[in-house]
Amino acid sequence: MKQFQQTYGDFYVYGYELGADAGATLNATTKMSSMSETLELTVTVKVLFVKASATFSTSKTSFDSSSAMSFCGYSTLDNHQLAIASVTLSEAEQRALKEAAGCFLDKVQSLEGRARAKLKSMHLEDGQILPLSACVELCQSGLVVQLLLAPFARLEEFVSVAYQS
Repeated sequence: MKQFQQTYGDFYVYGYELGADAGATLNATTKMSSMSETLELTVTVKVLFVKASATFSTSKTSFDSSSAMSFCGYSTLDNHQLAIASVTLSEAEQRALKEAAGCFLDKVQSLEGRARAKLKSMHLEDGQILPLSACVELCQSGLVVQLLLAPFARLEEFVSVAYQS
């Protein structure tokens, strides 16, 4: 029994929880600031009975803006993930980012239908017992959300062999 536990462990996979997950988020931030500075100087000169004054003024205005965009998307069904973050994006990069975001949003919206189609294409039904070769394909399909484990000690075959020794 010790050798069996060392070789195979204490648990076996007795089932799979099937499903899929997909998500996408697009964040955009902008920052704008403007500053205006006006300097005004008035000079007054008085000579005897004559008074003269002149006013000089200058204005300086500055404007600053920045923007940043980030996108993160994933799909377990396609085993695909994408993360893009940029402070400055050209127009072409902005279009590419919008296209990637649109693609992932489509994946999110069509997730249930795509998962059902994949299950159907693999000829899987609820409660079906799978041969080992199908289990490997199933795990690689992106449909396995969780492995369901059970202890070997609950298997009738294991108990009968373990206690015969």
